[in-house]
Amino acid sequence: MKLFKFLFYGLIGSLLLFGVVMNGYGQGGGNIDCEECRPANNQRENFVIQEAYLSNSDGDRLGVDDCVSGNEFWITLDYTSRQELYNVKLLFDLFIKNNDGLVVGSISIEYFLGTVLSTNPGEQGSVPILIKLDDNTFDCRNQVLELFDTRAFWTPNENLNTNGQCGGYAPGLCSNPPLVIIPVGVDGFVYDFDYVFECFEENDGTPDGTVDVTFFVTTLAGGIRPAEIDWIFQVGDDLITVPDGGFSYTINLKPGDVIKPDLEINSDESDVPFTIPSSITIPDLFDITEDNKTDNDPNLSPDPNGSITITEINPADDEYIFLWSDENGNILDPEDPKNLTGLAGGEYTLTMINQETGMCRTFKYLINVTPLPVLYEEYGVNFNHSSRSISFNWSTTKEWEASHFEIERAVSGTQFEKIGEVKAAGWSDQLTEYLFEDKILPLTGGNLLYRLKQVDFNGDFEYSKVLSVRVPEMQFTSGVWRAFPNPTDGSSLRISLLDAGNYNQEPLTFRLIHPTAQTEAISVPSEKEMNEMLTDLSIRMPKGVFVVEIQWGQKVEHIKVLKK
Repeated sequence: MKLFKFLFYGLIGSLLLFGVVMNGYGQGGGNIDCEECRPANNQRENFVIQEAYLSNSDGDRLGVDDCVSGNEFWITLDYTSRQELYNVKLLFDLFIKNNDGLVVGSISIEYFLGTVLSTNPGEQGSVPILIKLDDNTFDCRNQVLELFDTRAFWTPNENLNTNGQCGGYAPGLCSNPPLVIIPVGVDGFVYDFDYVFECFEENDGTPDGTVDVTFFVTTLAGGIRPAEIDWIFQVGDDLITVPDGGFSYTINLKPGDVIKPDLEINSDESDVPFTIPSSITIPDLFDITEDNKTDNDPNLSPDPNGSITITEINPADDEYIFLWSDENGNILDPEDPKNLTGLAGGEYTLTMINQETGMCRTFKYLINVTPLPVLYEEYGVNFNHSSRSISFNWSTTKEWEASHFEIERAVSGTQFEKIGEVKAAGWSDQLTEYLFEDKILPLTGGNLLYRLKQVDFNGDFEYSKVLSVRVPEMQFTSGVWRAFPNPTDGSSLRISLLDAGNYNQEPLTFRLIHPTAQTEAISVPSEKEMNEMLTDLSIRMPKGVFVVEIQWGQKVEHIKVLKK
């Protein structure tokens, strides 16, 4: 069974420049500095494009069934502006892309609007723009359009300096947002449908023997636009309906369950029918029926000498993918994936994927070492509401050959992860106090568990007792951000802002989460810095479904991305 069916979003290739069209408002003297400006803070919210879509000359939105293809068509921009603007000129590039994501052409647009009235809160203005292509055509059912590097310039008053070197245009007031892509929408969709089994994990809070199955749809043509997707699932005698469930939905099932999936998009099956399996049988879980483990013994060798060997799997006739990671999330790449040697103390995770059925499962292995004691005096954790952080305090009255403390946290169950490290005193018979602040807390809140792993200079270690603290959840959002291209090969992943009303230029904290690996949370001052780091991070992620988690202020959003 093929687990993923998704589009190949190619890199931007050779762009076909069709020329500059529109009611031109050109520059005099050829001075490119005429288009440069540094907007003041109070200008950044003037002329903000909220949406772009195919339309007729009156600005009425068109759908997949009635959109106009050819070398002339109209697009309409919906915008907001806090102030009345004069002599407004728009500049942007329009990309034409095939359904596989490959850019096949572009056109540079200059368009003179004149006076733009201010918009009231909750209202938008609209401007239809005629697009003319030279010797090329646009197929609205099989191609999509995107705006890139959209800028607006205007004068400080109604007058134009006709003798100016910029052809009467007075630069200095502008809206010059980050280089984001704005999709040109079309009412209606052309879709694809698929599903994937997510990893079964022991001690993850779900009933024994259950697995999450994620169903999703992807848009093949018609661009990106709002959609209400109603999911319908028949499991045995139970009918599950999920109104407006989004482009993907996850349901928890048992091996052997038979599920019949269905959906409606905008109260219709689709504009072009696609195939949904009449029924899907959840495959049985596999298990490791025999394995061997050797703990690390510092007395046997000064080097790490723990080992893990997989000797028998049931069922044994299927082919499997083996993925190993340590307790810090580092990916291991042993020459023989069924035989690991030279392991230091700690917890190791094996993720196995059945290539025939798609079932995924994780197994945990703990390599122990001989611990040496440290005497603790005080030990506690406290939640700080104002900074949304945890203060972890402890003190010792005796330390002998103590190298450092590793702080470990468990978000659910008993799966602890290292989140920090503090240097120890080494040798001490006096009271020594320590403090660690956990500033990156789970956004969903819940009951968090903390413990210390005290490590000696020779590598021996011991665990402290476990403490718990309850953390409130944060506000989750949907539709504020968008990832593109999606699906992706990771080489050009970007995040763009769709709903400017939910983002007030707060610093951003983001990370990438995959069933087998995740990145550390990274804080950046703006969307631009986040996108500069996304490519390098997404290339390193394993193939499959991963999540981009974005946090700003007291809000958070999760965006699912498919990597081929």
